[in-house]
This record gives sequence, C-alpha cells and structure tokens, in this order.
Amino acid sequence: MNRIILIGNGFDLAHGMKTSYRQFIDDYWDKCIKETLKLGVNIKYENDEIIIESRPMVQIPTDSYKEFSKELKKHRKPIFFKNKFFQIISDNSHLQNWVDIENEYYYLLKRTFNNISSSPYGVDVRTLNLDFASVKNKLIEYLKNVETNFNENLDSNFLRTKNIIGHKIYHPFKLKDFSESSLNQKAEIEYNLIKKDLEALAD
Repeated sequence: MNRIILIGNGFDLAHGMKTSYRQFIDDYWDKCIKETLKLGVNIKYENDEIIIESRPMVQIPTDSYKEFSKELKKHRKPIFFKNKFFQIISDNSHLQNWVDIENEYYYLLKRTFNNISSSPYGVDVRTLNLDFASVKNKLIEYLKNVETNFNENLDSNFLRTKNIIGHKIYHPFKLKDFSESSLNQKAEIEYNLIKKDLEALAD
C-alpha cells in the first residue's frame, strides 16, 4: 500500500497541544492555587481531591505545587488530600520532573493487592480504584478542554493542513494504494469464494 498512517503518543505534543500527564497536573494546581488565593486568608478551600483549611497571611509562591505546598507546610497549614492517588502523582511529578499515571496506578495496585505494608492504601483496592477513576475523569475533562482551546486558536494554514490530512486518511482506497502481492492475495481470496460455482458450471 502507498498509504501509511502513523500517529504516535507524541503527535499531539509535537503540534503544541499540552496533553502530557505533567501538563495536566500543573494545570490542575495552577487553578487550585489561584482559587485558593482568591478566597483570601483564613478561608477554607475544598474540592473533590484536596482540602486547604486556610492560607497564611504571608505572601505565598504561586508558580508551582511544590513551592505552594512547601510554604503551606512551613506555616502549619498543610494540604489535606482526600484522593491519595492524586497526592502521589502530584508529589512524583515534581520530585522526578515527570509522571506516568498508568504506571503509578499499576505499581500501587500490585502493592495493595499483595498486601504490602508500604502501600498507602493498605489492602483497600476499592478506594484505590475510586481515586484512580476520579483522576481519570479529571484527565478526560482536561484533554477535552485542551482540544477545544487548540481548535479555537488554529490559524488558516494549520486548518488547511488538518483538512488535507483528514482527506488523505478517510479518502476511499484505490487499486494503486495496494501492492501487487496484496492485490494477488485479494484476487486469490475472491477466486476461492467462487471456485465451486465455476467448477459446477464447467461440469
């Protein structure tokens, strides 16, 4: 065939879409930090994943989860995580400068299922799965927003290229798209389907 379509995990990233796990986590914390600061001092912030009882009266770094969390701890106002899995991927994202949500989940699942004492979930696989499902839903919501924003800000050249690619992908196949060997193989399959009928006619 002359038509080969290869789309890997980096296809969206290569086109400027912020779809990595790290970007998802950073975006989450950017919004949480801004919402917390809007509330002012000594006011509780809470969502599905975290609780911040109150922020201190001092100026707090807002550029990252790492600095924000560190400052809150210093003033004895730590972040309480209702979702342990989200805490783990947030911490790992900033300790290792990357995170793989699927691998983290699989690693925790094995430790929890095998009743390894170091698992933060103990033997509670159900809670781990619920926490993971919550993060997965947040990720889906984030990716939909990224796609919407990306499509809304496409310039005319990119739209033209996108339409050309779409046309190439969904355009009906022609005989020239197939190699000679594949055409011969297809012809043999079709012949075998009607072979008995042809032999019956010859008799």
